[in-house]
Amino acid sequence: ESVKRFPNSPMRGFREENNKEFKILTYKDIYELVENLALSFIDIRIKFGDKVALISNNRLEWIISDLAILSIG
Repeated sequence: ESVKRFPNSPMRGFREENNKEFKILTYKDIYELVENLALSFIDIRIKFGDKVALISNNRLEWIISDLAILSIG
């Protein structure tokens, strides 16, 4: 719903390692990353009801992975 309402609004900001520049991703950017990862999970036969462990430090990739896993089921 948020992607439809605010596609170009900032959703997440971050700094890459060894880079002082702050980057912003919009709701649409995040949605596209999540959708692509979810489709990749489906390609490797992860499906609704499967158990998936996500172990990571707090970082952008964790958010993308979590949302992709949730979107499958």
